[in-house]
Amino acid sequence: MTSSRTSVLARSAPAVICTLLVLAVSGLALLGAETTQRTATQMLVMGVITVGTYIFVGNSGVLSFGHVVFVAVGAYATALMTIPHSLKQALLPALPGWLMELELGLPEALLISGLLSVLVAVVFSLLTLRLEGMAAGIASLALLISVNVVINNWDAVTHGSQGIVGIPADLTIGATVPWLIGAIAVAMAYQLSRSGFRLRASREDSVAAAALGIRIRRDRSIALVISAFVCGVGGGLYAHFLGALTPGDVYLQLTLLTLLMLIVGGIRSLSGAVIGTIFISVLAELLRRIEAGGAVGPIELPPHPGIQQLILALTLLLTLLLRPGGITSGRELGFSPPGWIGGRRKGSHTGPTADEPATRSSAASPRAEHGVPTAKQGHPS
Repeated sequence: MTSSRTSVLARSAPAVICTLLVLAVSGLALLGAETTQRTATQMLVMGVITVGTYIFVGNSGVLSFGHVVFVAVGAYATALMTIPHSLKQALLPALPGWLMELELGLPEALLISGLLSVLVAVVFSLLTLRLEGMAAGIASLALLISVNVVINNWDAVTHGSQGIVGIPADLTIGATVPWLIGAIAVAMAYQLSRSGFRLRASREDSVAAAALGIRIRRDRSIALVISAFVCGVGGGLYAHFLGALTPGDVYLQLTLLTLLMLIVGGIRSLSGAVIGTIFISVLAELLRRIEAGGAVGPIELPPHPGIQQLILALTLLLTLLLRPGGITSGRELGFSPPGWIGGRRKGSHTGPTADEPATRSSAASPRAEHGVPTAKQGHPS
């Protein structure tokens, strides 16, 4: 019983450490100026979106360019449910009557937006999860483009390319931190679930996983639904952070930024998603200030237009070339309790876990140690 509890604690350690890291960064931001606090709020919102994307991409190994679709659904749904009734009458007179009268608080709107994103994810899974590799990525990008076209032309609900204004821009660090902690907890819970283990097994070798009876499409669909819910909630937070919403706000730039955070941090670990979000957010803010120019202490810096995009692009390129696994190399932050080695108790001879290599030298096996011939050795003649 004690070893079982220790194992659960060790496996949950990444979520605990990520939560403490988020709380530490948020606490430091609260001591700074208003600009610093707004940057930290944006970082927390991006953290929810990035963790939501990781739930599917990191566990399945399928690179998706279409997860911003769920962010867009959540953003527009939350905006329409939280804009004051009188303002909706003036800005969106063609809205359906029931939607015109609807006015909810932010927590309720976020949960409903997440559920709406789940409905879109069900359709998404029917269209794209039969595909593998690059084909799946291209299909997800096609879906993103299609949804963006709909948003641009659905004037009665989205106000088309002019966008929606009047969204309550009341998001603060204190209001956002619980949602990011919740997203981390959901991601960790799925990661430790049976479906999560099966999906990561199929990520390593889909043919072998299918041969063992793993229903890959089913587990990918489960991950996609959970991922869509978290991304939908992140989209609602994003709308309240911006205060105004246009189709371009939830399109390619946000897609590339999310993938940049995932890849730089480590696309195969929850810790990588959180660390990548913090690292890129801090780097982007520093580059923004250099780009704008001005005084940095006694030094007067001239404006450097475009340097933010240039350095971020170089960061992605160097990560892919020099450290393809990202900052975390696909590993989780955590600790090994006393008597534990590699996630197993010292002295145990259990098989490899879903995240460990399935190969082991026959000389190191218990059978070889006791002189029992293995399948490769054969019986002596």
